[in-house]
Amino acid sequence: MRYTPHKYQLEAIEFLLGNRYAGLFLDMGLGKTSISLFAIKQLAEAGFIKKVLLIAPIRALYTVWPNEISKWDDFEGLTYHNLHESRLAPSSVKGALIHATNPESALPWLKRGAFFGGDYDLLLIDESAEWKNPASQRFKALKKGLGAFQYRWILTGTPSPNGLEDIWSQIYILDQGKSLGHYITHFRNEFCVPDRSGYSYEVIPHYKDILFRRIAPLVMRMSARDNIDMPDLIINPISVILPPPAFKIYKAMEKEFLAILGSGEKVASPNAAVAGGRCRQISNGGLYTEDGVEHIHYEKINALKGIVEDLNGTPLLIFYEFNHDEERIQTALGGVPNLTRTKTPDELIKRFNEGTIPVLIGHPKTVGVGLNLQGACSNILWMCPPWDLYLHDQANARVYRQGQKNARVVIHYLIGEKTIDTKVLKVLAEKGREQEDLFKAIEDYKKNITLDSSFPV
Repeated sequence: MRYTPHKYQLEAIEFLLGNRYAGLFLDMGLGKTSISLFAIKQLAEAGFIKKVLLIAPIRALYTVWPNEISKWDDFEGLTYHNLHESRLAPSSVKGALIHATNPESALPWLKRGAFFGGDYDLLLIDESAEWKNPASQRFKALKKGLGAFQYRWILTGTPSPNGLEDIWSQIYILDQGKSLGHYITHFRNEFCVPDRSGYSYEVIPHYKDILFRRIAPLVMRMSARDNIDMPDLIINPISVILPPPAFKIYKAMEKEFLAILGSGEKVASPNAAVAGGRCRQISNGGLYTEDGVEHIHYEKINALKGIVEDLNGTPLLIFYEFNHDEERIQTALGGVPNLTRTKTPDELIKRFNEGTIPVLIGHPKTVGVGLNLQGACSNILWMCPPWDLYLHDQANARVYRQGQKNARVVIHYLIGEKTIDTKVLKVLAEKGREQEDLFKAIEDYKKNITLDSSFPV
């Protein structure tokens, strides 16, 4: 099958080819993989690159990238080697244009400088938001050798999942600090103030415009809604009232950091952060203890059963956060397939997309990247809203993406009334709005920016 790029994909390809250092902030489902592969092919055929280092999430490493290469006849000459799978030293791999690995497997080689010897011309980081922490070992190791790559490209649909401070390290990968400062402290001193917690920083609203203008030349933003036909997205928060005994336990943990469970066991939290995490568990219906798990209530499970009954066999994808959530789900629904734990994910995905599996569950950290689950499913349910916007958006994009044939996609959230769930959902929405501000600014500024002519297209 021949690869015929859409108009928006051609614009993205031209952007990559017109800039040695470029980021694509594309919504999930817009084809950033095929866009990148087409641009790589053009560079390779023109003799500008001989070897590509691709660092991607592990599931994408095994499925998305090799599948996209084999899917299109145009990419037949793009040779691909999975370093994570072969466990070979990078220097011993011969004949492959694209050397692919995941961040964890790349770390020891980055520390040894194995990718910085001049053989690798292009660095391509898929899901660059996974590099947002400038204090991480992976970023520090990569930072030392960035100058060895003639071309550096990053790809993500969620560049600022926890606030605009997440942008700094990703932009640094592109321009080594020219736009936003050579150190994170420089960025914070120029753009930020400490947030209310005192443990992190937030960009001063008045300075956001300056930040956006500086990074706009380096990145291209494209939204799914503006470029492809997308179904309506319906957000459905479902209020769940905790039973009085469970709510009493919840309030004790929230206020006193100490709760006495129904079994008589006492659970104490050393600080507010730990107490907050336990409050989320209690709202869901269970709590990890020294002896294992104590199930406290089943109100969210009852709400889940009601939704499953209402859907009457229409496929539902459920995301859970705690293992004790899974225990209660399995007990209530009589055993349902878990995509996180299965040894045969391809078969499970095929049956779910065909509509023969009415309920599929999974953890967003393992299910949230590189899977297409939109075949028959148009309903997603979260047992509780997550703090992390990246995790949230990636997971939802398994269903709300190109190829979705239903007229609407519904995302259900089970929200414990008067619990931390309401705060998490609010924070999640605020993070989403701030990221949308970033996207809109980039799109607006892009109209007045010409491409870097340093690269001979």
